[in-house]
Amino acid sequence: MKSYACIVLVLFLLPVAGFAVAPTVGTITPTDSVSLAESSIVTVWCNATITDDDGFADVMNVNATLWNPAATTEDAADSGDNHYTNASCTLSGGDGTTVNAACAFSMQYYADPAEWTCKLTAADNTSATGTNNITTVTLNGLKALSTDSTVAFSELALGATSGEQSITVTNTGNTQIDVSVDGYGSSDGDGYAMTCSIGGSEIPLSKIKYNLTSGQDFDTTMTSLTDIAVILADFDLVKTTDGTPSTKAIFWKLRMPSSDVGGTCNGKIVVTAV
Repeated sequence: MKSYACIVLVLFLLPVAGFAVAPTVGTITPTDSVSLAESSIVTVWCNATITDDDGFADVMNVNATLWNPAATTEDAADSGDNHYTNASCTLSGGDGTTVNAACAFSMQYYADPAEWTCKLTAADNTSATGTNNITTVTLNGLKALSTDSTVAFSELALGATSGEQSITVTNTGNTQIDVSVDGYGSSDGDGYAMTCSIGGSEIPLSKIKYNLTSGQDFDTTMTSLTDIAVILADFDLVKTTDGTPSTKAIFWKLRMPSSDVGGTCNGKIVVTAV
């Protein structure tokens, strides 16, 4: 007769504590097609709905990074040109398992014109995290400039040529620019450089000349102002970088007519970004 050994296994199901669930970041909705403002700051948004199965109150923090991947990386230091962070996005509208996150970035006027990436990271009270990102935050190009408000040639005798004066042009946009120049006396297209207070006299446009290089001769190497905008195609003024203003000068001289002009003379020089 054969004998058999029998082993009986007794299984016990022990209670297990519940596991925390990491939050998830929904579809990111960015500010679409961002148009910057010259010499100013524009607020750009990346918003998303955060979901946490442990309840919306479990979401402790949402942070965000916005950067230009063609110029820098996600973990680089902040730069007005190409990298911004928001360490504490605004949470609102919590209900059930969801809460809304609004992440604002104060974009400088010289931020790179490019397709930027925005990434949101949500953390709960156990430091579990969830992330999402979008790569279609479009920053448009901005061509803009500012200049000195006046050019003063001081008092001149009839027939005399002034000393050199300059207009400083500052790039207040986010792309390299050239400039165009034109001028008028009292109204656009009147054909004068200045109108004067005595006898209704005028100074012809040909009496004001300019050059991009200092120290030029009025008669041989300077160009007369005209009433039609002339593009200075080699101006090549780069954009501001890291907050350092980008500037370049245009140099000017005035020759007074030999007769029939007197008093105080005023006119307009128009400098336009192109």
